[in-house]
Amino acid sequence: MGRNWNVVLIFARTTLTASTSWDPADCRRTSTGTTRRHDAARHGTPLFRQETCRGFASPRSHSFAARRHRMVLCSVSALLQIICKLIMAENKERTFLMVKPDGVQRGLVGKIIQRFEEKGFKLVAMRMVWPTEELLKKHYADLASRPFFPGLVKYMSSGPVVPMVWEGLNVVKTGRVMLGETNPKDSAPGTIRGDFCIQVGRNIIHGSDSVESAKKEISLWFGEKEVIDWTHASENWIYE
Repeated sequence: MGRNWNVVLIFARTTLTASTSWDPADCRRTSTGTTRRHDAARHGTPLFRQETCRGFASPRSHSFAARRHRMVLCSVSALLQIICKLIMAENKERTFLMVKPDGVQRGLVGKIIQRFEEKGFKLVAMRMVWPTEELLKKHYADLASRPFFPGLVKYMSSGPVVPMVWEGLNVVKTGRVMLGETNPKDSAPGTIRGDFCIQVGRNIIHGSDSVESAKKEISLWFGEKEVIDWTHASENWIYE
């Protein structure tokens, strides 16, 4: 989201500049904040017909100021809408988790769900499925050249799994921390793998390693209508 926030900052800077700018053809401002009269001699206009320039004094200036004021209000409104959308988009980041056959057989699905719910993340999709080898080969396509790939596919297709989609602020990164290291022996106590696993070949759960990976994995395991967009009653107590 960093690039989007840079765009917002540029837009905000432009808006603030526009809101404080003056039209030099209408009024000149001194360094003390006061204003000058137009140069009557330059325009060939009698001095008594000159209007004192206080901010924007002439009808043309007042009209310009009104237009500028409306433009600034519209710009600020648009800026606030963009900021709100960005904040909402960050809160709606999604990750893909899948309890593996060993996690299902050991009855750990409920404990894993409980940890993510207690953290404040929202479950937006879940189902139990006995995956085919074809589906698993697509899921682990990036590991196809590794020597352990056939064994991985055989293990993952040995029983039902529980794929899930979780939603929340920085859920991909935070979710990975909550899972622990791929190898349970390197996982800290308090993490899911640190508390419930011993061996890397039975590490009970998969989690997306990036937002891009999460999108691909979610689309592979769930249809668009299977991911539910809903509002949790406690969201106002989780996010500012």
